[in-house]
Amino acid sequence: MKQIFLAPRSNETAYQNYVSSMQGKTLEEFIQYLSSAETNTLKGDERYFVWGCQPGKRSVWEKMQYGDYVLFYAHGRFISVGTLKFKKYSEALALSLWPVSKETGEPWSCVFFVENVQEIDISLEEFNKYTNYHLNAVMGFMRVSKEEAISSLHKKFGTVDSFVHSLVIGIDEERVQEIIELAGRPSIEFTKEDKAKLDALTRGRSPEEIEFAIQLYAQRQLGQRLEQVTKVTKAYKRNIGMVNALKEKYQHKCQICGFTFKTATGAYYSEAAHIIPISKGSVGVDHPDNIWILCANHHKMLDRQALKATGHDRYEIDGSSHELMYK
Repeated sequence: MKQIFLAPRSNETAYQNYVSSMQGKTLEEFIQYLSSAETNTLKGDERYFVWGCQPGKRSVWEKMQYGDYVLFYAHGRFISVGTLKFKKYSEALALSLWPVSKETGEPWSCVFFVENVQEIDISLEEFNKYTNYHLNAVMGFMRVSKEEAISSLHKKFGTVDSFVHSLVIGIDEERVQEIIELAGRPSIEFTKEDKAKLDALTRGRSPEEIEFAIQLYAQRQLGQRLEQVTKVTKAYKRNIGMVNALKEKYQHKCQICGFTFKTATGAYYSEAAHIIPISKGSVGVDHPDNIWILCANHHKMLDRQALKATGHDRYEIDGSSHELMYK
């Protein structure tokens, strides 16, 4: 079973170390401190993300195993997560990476490398709620080891993997509740305003991410009743399907500039913009011809009328007329 470790970087020294480490190191920067077998274990990546703790936490560090999760903490929030790739106890390696601690005068000799590093944003209060811990701060490297905490995570999320996945997606329960409430309404009652709100709530998230968040929430709230979970997920798919089909059609590329990008989860990002706002309630407002797939910048320009649609495939900026790049 995968474990969770908490790694703080709240003081200034730890912050500078974190910035340096999480920008990534090259193998050449520390290869001299590795054996040939260790080098073979690590080689192959362009950049390496490395952190460490002091000898006083060695007993905790020794419990780390390949694939375990590390949540990085700073000033009341968990800001990123990665999985353990490799670890080595080495004062020389540590000193090549970071200066000794100003507080203790010791190096960060319990070195560990993490991969699959992704940004998250969860408060300590939320973490405490999920785990039944009562932490006021994360003061040192620690393992989430209380049976009550592990039991709570499994009860609420099913697995540690699901818990971490939910942190990466970053959709809180209140937002999921709104999505479920809207998506679960019968089609005949699903208004144009509802569709606009659903689009706003799900913007920036892939269908797979939304479905995962809904299923996870539904499993927790509905007591693992599969038929109810399936019903909620199907309703969401039905009401957001057209927008997702258009995003796929244009490969998530902005129809104006062609820009898209991959999020931390590997999904491409795009936004669906209504040429005639849904709130206007006009006939045909929800037709595919009234929806453009845009990047965030051009969507904002359209919303604030810096960019004006002059037809289903034409627009105007600063008095100059243009055609959509992708139609």
